[in-house]
Amino acid sequence: MYQVDYPSVRAVVRRKYAIWMDAYAEIESRCRQTQHGRTLRIDGQHHFLIMALFSRTVSNTAAAMLVAEHGYNVQSKSLLRTALESMFVLAAIAKNPAMAEAYVQSGEREIKRKINKTRFWSAGLRSTVQSRFASEGFKASSCIAKSTTARSLSIEEMAKVAGLHDWYLTGYSVFSDAVHGNIHDLEQQFIRSEDDEIQAIRSGAI
Repeated sequence: MYQVDYPSVRAVVRRKYAIWMDAYAEIESRCRQTQHGRTLRIDGQHHFLIMALFSRTVSNTAAAMLVAEHGYNVQSKSLLRTALESMFVLAAIAKNPAMAEAYVQSGEREIKRKINKTRFWSAGLRSTVQSRFASEGFKASSCIAKSTTARSLSIEEMAKVAGLHDWYLTGYSVFSDAVHGNIHDLEQQFIRSEDDEIQAIRSGAI
């Protein structure tokens, strides 16, 4: 039976990536020190967005590291992809503050997309959440969906504005395999013999 020695996996990861772990621990420590009791200089919504996106990037990176050091490297890649997404948007807004407004407006496009999807719900699904369609929140969202002319912004667009398109084409692309269940990424779930025959399916840490 396949079993994972979690303490050993964690020790190996911490030893192998000691420099990165120390660097990140320093970044997170400084973030925690500055998030309370400091006067913040706010010159517009782009500053609020930058702070929120920075916090999200740091938090997702922390989660990825916690997951990775227990051997869940596939799941860690999914978290790192989300960290890169928020970092691309953060860097794009920092480089061009006008992107902040475009980013906020793109949220209306996302609302429209979700509202439109409800039209394809089955009768059974609609009946279980019928009360939601009468809620004030849903009505407000429906009004936004009908009136918005905003267009969606892709992560790739944000990466280009940020000057990080190479990161999108490399790291982000690799991490996306784990998110979408790419066939090449699923190969990691197989436990193979010395003859390369599949013996079992791995569950848990890899």
